[in-house]
Parts: sequence; C-alpha cells; structure tokens
Amino acid sequence: MRGERYWLAVALVPAENVPKLTQDVRRVPRILPAEHGAVAGVEMHGHALFHGNKSYKPLANLIDLRIRLYRRGLQALVRAATDVIFVGVEWATEPVSHDLGLHRMHAVREMLPALESCVSEMREHCLLIADEEDATRREFTAAVREHKQCCVEDAGECRIVDNVLFVDSQDSPGVQCVDLAAYLHHRIDSARDDNQRARRTNQKLYRVLEDCRMRSFVTEGPAVPRGSPGLGPRCTKSRTRRLNGGQCTLQRAIATAILARRPGEDNLPQMHEEPHEAAQRRAMHASTCNRKATIALPS
Repeated sequence: MRGERYWLAVALVPAENVPKLTQDVRRVPRILPAEHGAVAGVEMHGHALFHGNKSYKPLANLIDLRIRLYRRGLQALVRAATDVIFVGVEWATEPVSHDLGLHRMHAVREMLPALESCVSEMREHCLLIADEEDATRREFTAAVREHKQCCVEDAGECRIVDNVLFVDSQDSPGVQCVDLAAYLHHRIDSARDDNQRARRTNQKLYRVLEDCRMRSFVTEGPAVPRGSPGLGPRCTKSRTRRLNGGQCTLQRAIATAILARRPGEDNLPQMHEEPHEAAQRRAMHASTCNRKATIALPS
C-alpha cells in the first residue's frame, strides 16, 4: 500500500541558518552507542530510518534509538526552517504509464505557485534546492522555467532565483531533514499504522514540526497527462485545496527552499515504542528541552 496520495515537501530555510543546520545534523548521531558508530556517517533517509532497513539495518531492533534519531533530525530542521509546505497529489484511479513521475511532476507544478506566494508575501527571494532524480530532471527544470516566465508576465518578477539546483541528498543536510518530514507526513496522512502505540509515536514526532509554520495542500483531482482536457492551459493558478494553514513569514533577504520528495511506496513493519522505551524517551525529551532552552544545541 502507498496511501491515497503522493507527497512532496519543501522547507524554507534562511541562508544564514544553513551552516547551523549542517552542524545540527552532524550532531544527530552523537547518541549512538559506540558499537553502532558505523551508522553515524550514513545519510538520514526517512523510509530507512523509520523502518530500520538499508543503511539503518544494524538498528532494526533498536526502535527507541531510531525514534530518537528521527526526532533529532526533525528538531534540526525546525531550528533552521521558518516554514514547511506539504503538497499532495491523489493517486490516479486508473493505471497510467510512468505513474510515479507523472504524479511527482503534478506535485511540483502545484508546489511552485504555493512557494512563490509564500515567499512573495514577505517580499523575499529563494533558491530552490532539490534532491537529484534523473527520471524527471528535465521536466522539473522546464516546469520551473515555465513558472518563472508566467510570474514575469503576470507580476514583473519571480521570487525563485535562477532555476532548481539539483544536489545529491548525501551532501545536503537540509534535503535529508525534509525527507524525514515528508515521510512522516505521508505515514500520518495514509493512516496505515493500525497499532495504537505506533500512531501515538508518529503524532509525537509530528508535533516537533509544529515549532515552525506548516501548510498542507492536496490537489482536488488525480494527476493527468499534460495536454489532456483535465489539466488546462500551462499558465494557470494552482488548483489546490488547503487542509492546514498558517502564515508564511520569511524575515531574511535570501532564503533557501530545500526540496525533498517522498513517493510513499512501502509495505513494511510499523515503528512503535514499547512501554519502557516510551519512559526512556520521555526522560530523554525532557532533558533535551532543558538543554535546548540554555544552549540551543542538544548533544
């Protein structure tokens, strides 16, 4: 099962906060025991960390530890970001070719005007940084170019600087953190966790994101191929339904919009806390909150 929607997430991070974000992400694995030091250098990836597979397979049975790592990654994001925007596309009811790429690009085209509006409200500009992905790379670039042209024709300028910058997520702490947020948002939206403890744990993790402003949009209909009557002309305003809102504010001259995508395709075991793990987590969280109030960088 992959849920009812494809989700894409974007975070707005002021340029001067990027070095701090990098430092915070490097501190995330400091809680790892010495015997798992090899995991300290791996890339943070929402799916792998959530389920304890791939690079995080050595931590497969250490659920509480993975939850703590996940939380620290989200905390690093909210300390740096001012806003997080989630864009969802309902999966097409009928099978279509290039299913994933089609929905991804539909989400990108819905995301661009939402991002433009958010940044424009504060009269700021942003650089769009995205996780590199070959299948839709050219189409993504073309969509940004088209969006910029429409903005210039309508308003005289576009708030997105240059075109999208693709990076290897391994080299971008921001993209890694946004991937954590996107996957968690997908898990909660899909409501696939039938275990009560798992749902409570997911909600507690999600509340970390509430320290910054969040918006969540879902397209009113499934993605359709370009050129079909259902999509309409290219230069049109985004057709989205607002689910959760908040004011977008950017208080810096330059912001980086760090983009991560989550197809939301998995059918793996759930992550939840056992009672003793929950008690340990609460103690750890209380300690972290106290340190955060004094030194801002929990270790």
